[in-house]
Amino acid sequence: MESRELYKDKAHARMNEVSTKFEELKAEGEKLSEKAKAEMKPHIDAIHDKIEAAKVGLTKLSYATEEKWDEIVTEADDLWNQVKSAMEHAAESLKTHTKAHP
Repeated sequence: MESRELYKDKAHARMNEVSTKFEELKAEGEKLSEKAKAEMKPHIDAIHDKIEAAKVGLTKLSYATEEKWDEIVTEADDLWNQVKSAMEHAAESLKTHTKAHP
């Protein structure tokens, strides 16, 4: 298993990357019609909520005791997978709306 510091560094890098991609996704969504924006809103809200939960998970990593480390890493990985999945769904939805409403 990788060291705690390396894991935390990678987790922070992933969070920075996904936050940037989220902002890009939101900006692309702003170019859509009002109807398409309304349809994208639940996706955007879901990603936002998952990113906020993942940020809490990152904070937990910083304070994790040796006994809780594995449990918190499992939670952090699960949260990351949820964020990644939500981003993929939103990106796919954005593509659909962009094609349907050029």
